[in-house]
Amino acid sequence: MALAAHLRGAFKWEWNQPELRLFFDREMAGQVQLLEKGDRRQALEEFTEACFGEGVQLVFQIKDDPARIQKEAREKAKYAEVENHPIVKLTKEIFHGKILNVEEGGSD
Repeated sequence: MALAAHLRGAFKWEWNQPELRLFFDREMAGQVQLLEKGDRRQALEEFTEACFGEGVQLVFQIKDDPARIQKEAREKAKYAEVENHPIVKLTKEIFHGKILNVEEGGSD
């Protein structure tokens, strides 16, 4: 069960026989370290051998998840839009404040 929880961190996989490559976001590098430890790695290799046959090479690759990068870009754009609004600028100036959180709300 713990093994499955660690594998859930993979955002992509590729099967290029005999290699099974699992991609993990940089923020999930700790998951990769846990998966590579002795018993977990061995259990995962036994599982892949049972599913795909002998000789499968299991490779973990760490790179940026495009979905996370896009989400962060949207958040930055949303924050910048709010921060540059004239009323927000004036309010920040008057109260010497800063923006802590930006949430989208519906109109009533």
